[in-house]
Amino acid sequence: MRIFISKQVKNPHIEGIATELNSLFSRIEEAVNGLLTFTADASHELRTPLAIIKGIVDVTLLKTRDVAYYERKLRELAAHADKMQSLLTALLEMARLETSGEQMKMEPLELMVIGEEVASSLKPIWESKKQTLELRLNPAPIKGNEALINQLVTNLLDNASKYTQHGGHIKLITDHDIRNNKAVLEVWDTGIGMDKETINKCFNRLWRAEKSRTAPGYGIGLSLGLRIIKIHKGQIEIESEPNKGTKIKILFPLDLTSFEAYGLS
Repeated sequence: MRIFISKQVKNPHIEGIATELNSLFSRIEEAVNGLLTFTADASHELRTPLAIIKGIVDVTLLKTRDVAYYERKLRELAAHADKMQSLLTALLEMARLETSGEQMKMEPLELMVIGEEVASSLKPIWESKKQTLELRLNPAPIKGNEALINQLVTNLLDNASKYTQHGGHIKLITDHDIRNNKAVLEVWDTGIGMDKETINKCFNRLWRAEKSRTAPGYGIGLSLGLRIIKIHKGQIEIESEPNKGTKIKILFPLDLTSFEAYGLS
């Protein structure tokens, strides 16, 4: 929506009102776009945790269990519900910050710990496809938003599993490059791979390669991932060939204060 004033109108009061209304319309448009972005992101990103929760419930109901088993599974469900709540809060905050231009509040995080936690939570997915997951986790402290970084790692590992055949191999690496002050996050897979066109377009919102259209999802995950990387001042590198797997490498600014606390050289 926008009001256009004819050049024949010379009344400064009308021009001033039109300017104020156009400014208001712009703010409304930004707010609506932010809400649409949040809704699309949330609906897509909640698919994985909801699938995990459903899996836990389905397995638990297969037969009668003892009280200790039910208590343990209820704690697992509560933990996943907490993560979903944190994710929704972070997505809404990210949508707001992207329209306002403000900076997101960051806190010390450890990619090594987040990687191990995400890999453990997605274990049912590997097992259902008889895939193997290799973890090579070394200290990689950064400053960031925990819910968003957690979701980034979840998206990368979920995609690696989704586009890797049954019995395939996936590798998760966290490390530090002290010479360049970078924390390193890498995900490797032996899946279907990507050609150059797919690599160039895979981060476009809602775009999906022809080979991936039979798989569940709407192509939002990688778009969100790129936005998360940019918010954390990160860089992404992709190496891939059709039918030869994919390597995704992400570099974040290293949290030197936390790294020095490890006592590592």
